[in-house]
Amino acid sequence: MKFSEEQTRAIEAPDGLVVVSSGAGTGKTTVLTGRIRELVRRGADPMSILAVTFTRDAAREMRSRLEDINCGNVRTLHSLSAVILSEAARAGYLPDWTVMSESDCQELLLETMQKLDFDLDDLEDKEKFLRESLQTIERWQENGLALEDTLDASRPDLGPADWLVGVFGAFEAHKRERGLLSYADMSNEARRLMKEHPDLVMRAMGDVRHVLVDEAQDLSLSQADLVAALSSGCGNLFLVGDDDQSLYGFRGSIPHFMERVEEFFPIPAAKGVTRTALTLNRRCTRQILRPAVMVADCTRRAVPKVLEGMRDGEEVAILPFATEKAQLKAIAERIAQGIAAGAKPADYAVLARTRKTLLNVEVAFRKAGVPVDLRSGARFSERSEVGDIMAYMALAVRPACFQSFSRIAARPVRGLGATAVNVIATHAAGRPFYEALAELSAESSAFNTKARTEMRRLGTLLHMIHNGYLSSCQSLTILDAVLKDTGYEKWAIKNKSTASTAAASIHSLRQMAADMTAFRDFLAELQTMRDTDVPAGQGVYVGTLHASKGREWPHVVIMGMEAGVFPVGDALRGARVKGCPGRWDLTPRTDIDEERRMFHVGLTRAKETCTLTHAMEKRTGQKVRDFMPSTFYYEAGLNPMKTRAPMTLGSRRRREARERSRG
Repeated sequence: MKFSEEQTRAIEAPDGLVVVSSGAGTGKTTVLTGRIRELVRRGADPMSILAVTFTRDAAREMRSRLEDINCGNVRTLHSLSAVILSEAARAGYLPDWTVMSESDCQELLLETMQKLDFDLDDLEDKEKFLRESLQTIERWQENGLALEDTLDASRPDLGPADWLVGVFGAFEAHKRERGLLSYADMSNEARRLMKEHPDLVMRAMGDVRHVLVDEAQDLSLSQADLVAALSSGCGNLFLVGDDDQSLYGFRGSIPHFMERVEEFFPIPAAKGVTRTALTLNRRCTRQILRPAVMVADCTRRAVPKVLEGMRDGEEVAILPFATEKAQLKAIAERIAQGIAAGAKPADYAVLARTRKTLLNVEVAFRKAGVPVDLRSGARFSERSEVGDIMAYMALAVRPACFQSFSRIAARPVRGLGATAVNVIATHAAGRPFYEALAELSAESSAFNTKARTEMRRLGTLLHMIHNGYLSSCQSLTILDAVLKDTGYEKWAIKNKSTASTAAASIHSLRQMAADMTAFRDFLAELQTMRDTDVPAGQGVYVGTLHASKGREWPHVVIMGMEAGVFPVGDALRGARVKGCPGRWDLTPRTDIDEERRMFHVGLTRAKETCTLTHAMEKRTGQKVRDFMPSTFYYEAGLNPMKTRAPMTLGSRRRREARERSRG
């Protein structure tokens, strides 16, 4: 294979510490595999070369390119830690252990807090609190903090969570007692064991003479320490990364790592340091690279960003829309037109900063006949609130359906558990459930007064929507009757962690019902949505900017380019206010530079065209708000005001009200 001059310099670098700053689309995987082949050509045993990356996909890709030389030591960081820990257990250095899932960790953390007499009942969102507490503990671990470090009051990196230190100690003790490790524990534990037992690396990995690390900019302190321990015996470390693609500060990745590598790897550095850069982008057009470089240059950095293209193409397109609905409709139609003209669905990607922005993409694309490869969040038909509404709608047509009734009996909560449902079903004996509910609520002594009242209300509703169906009521009339009479919408958005998804789902259902006035058509549409799964890689990729890293497509759309959405609002404010009281505010503020890097990554996923879209009016929960275009347009040298979307009547009235209030 022919390499460029830049790639050749990196591949043929001498032993010691080699640092390759590899911009987006410059061929870092080519350089990594080329370096491994070069080491083998120099006489290295392929099994003495250890290549480490972050994802299974990246490891699989590297292995496939190296099949002919049998380089078996290509691993993710987690699999590397697992191999070391397994060998430590075999050698008797560590008791048998089991890796915990995130949900297991949350359950154990809750158990730990309850044993410490923490009262969590008054919290608005217990699940979110537990998740953020766990993230704080994991961030301490990724930063290499042991329990004794958290007890040091002089440590400025602990954040406003000193109350959590006691929980941390008890949580760790519970894990040790039960032989449990979290994913965050694995690299720390592997590093500790390697220091205590120098023979462990040889036992687990063989005679490692060269270590190569992909995506080095994403290393946390504990992971960097693990790599340092692995490379200290040979002194040969080859790092490939790009600080402008560092997106995991919230997980503990080291800021500006590629500029500071000598601090973390003194033994390879003592052998000699070679720095080189890959700046020739083979993926994107110059028109796409220009704004990508400009936004990268807005980050705090020591030297300007250099990333050069090899070909020209279309300018980055900016599409403003009056509403979020208009935005989704237009994106779906543009992609449908491209597919009709001969492009493949998999040639397109729709990306956004958050999952929330992507919630209604699937519905809009389905309406336009565009297949979707959804990578962020549950499919529309799999969301719990959609399944609940489908069950209510099904009971309007089939009032004796047990499966549908058993689902909605306690959604929202009305005091009808599994036992009550079985009693009602037995009494119904195949008749409509509204008949059984009416009879039991009037005469049964098996239920208390509150339960009978709820049964009577539910029976009345089910009878009403069944009659609505028989008399050809419009879809939206029946749907609104369910939402109003049950209080379902208010109940569904009560959980803060899922409120935005629930509100967006219900809003989409109402839009679908308004578009399909015939109830039978509406119900058929809901039911057939379950049968439209698209095999991975065969539909339009829909996912977050985080998830898009390492991928590329001919055509990329980045939607949700509104100020406060991207960059997220707390990055602009410099602080985040959470629902937890006082010192129980655990989430670190978002770094504006990390937001800029996300935009840089998003732009550089596009090979041929890149389209940026924003809506001037968006629904947030149950409210409609006005939005300005993202500040990132201006930082990237783009003008979002060149084309203006027409204002809706609501936007115009809100603007007039603001102007009046200012006097």
